[in-house]
Amino acid sequence: ADSGAKPSAEKPAVSEALKKVIEAARQEKGITFFLVSGTSINAQESARREKLPLWRILVRDGLISSQEMAALLALHLELTMVDLRNQNIEPQAVTLLSERIARKYSALAFQEVNGRLRVAMADPTDLQLLQDLAVRTGRAIEPIVATPEDILDHIDISYRIIENTAGASSSGER
Repeated sequence: ADSGAKPSAEKPAVSEALKKVIEAARQEKGITFFLVSGTSINAQESARREKLPLWRILVRDGLISSQEMAALLALHLELTMVDLRNQNIEPQAVTLLSERIARKYSALAFQEVNGRLRVAMADPTDLQLLQDLAVRTGRAIEPIVATPEDILDHIDISYRIIENTAGASSSGER
């Protein structure tokens, strides 16, 4: 009896299997134990060797989908997760970060609520990124979890719309 009218900025719906993984992760205060031990060790070694976060290795190697990882991260950190396709992306929020910075950090500022800038990001645990974004925008940052693919797709869309709008509003200039 879902009318589809619910806002998507809520705790993500997850499968029973993923709920078990999340609960186990909360009990262990980590995520690596739920993998087969050999796979977990290999993923950890790859992450260390490649200087990448473990979650990126797990997704890249197909051990977990980016959607599952985002849901796990949001639930574990008790943060909101969004699907940007269902969000009102405010151009004035987007323009608080340059496109270059948005791409560099894979972070999309998409709404401003009560002086807090809602920023979709794949890794909300990156404290240096959060501080940098706060300094650059002059706003308190509310990290919102989204998949990397969703963020990059919406960076493309949002900055293209802003560019086209600015071009159309200028006096015939291209």
